[in-house]
Amino acid sequence: RAADQTGRVDYAALYLGAAVIRSGPRATSRSLVDGLPVLNRVAAALALRFYGHGPEAALTRTHPPTALGQCWAVERQKAHRKGPQDFGRLTVRLAKPIYVDSIMIEHPPEEVSGGGTGTAIRAFRVTGYEDEGARGKAWDLGTFEYYSESGREIRQEFLVNGEDDAGQEIPALLAVSLAIDSNWGGPYTCLY
Repeated sequence: RAADQTGRVDYAALYLGAAVIRSGPRATSRSLVDGLPVLNRVAAALALRFYGHGPEAALTRTHPPTALGQCWAVERQKAHRKGPQDFGRLTVRLAKPIYVDSIMIEHPPEEVSGGGTGTAIRAFRVTGYEDEGARGKAWDLGTFEYYSESGREIRQEFLVNGEDDAGQEIPALLAVSLAIDSNWGGPYTCLY
């Protein structure tokens, strides 16, 4: 709870039992390192070269709570189907079924990360599922935009309406998928 200093339980946290969904129609996108040539991946596996972390990095709490954390780097996806998704997806089986009321996104400021904020997520969509594999009915939780300009809060909360467009109440969900539509200009997107 204190890891992200919100005072709220993070049901997408690995230490509570959440897990990255890696298979099925809404599987998590490959990490930046996964798309590298074989020799680069071997160098990364042998810790000779560093190319980023897997998606679990975005769901792992930091120690101390004020630490930067680790970046899950996902590169722009190849256009293999029509639709707005461009920069990848993170799909998570939550620790338990919950009524999702908000989503929080945080990206470190440039002075802390040492890089620009171009890799910060910008436009994104969140969809929820009642089943743990994210294979059932999709519940639209919203389309949002994270603002990374100087002077903005680095942690931004996005409220979720508890009803769909038809006025039907969204049930407790066991999986959520965050689809990244754009970032702030970087060649890949970093999710902490």
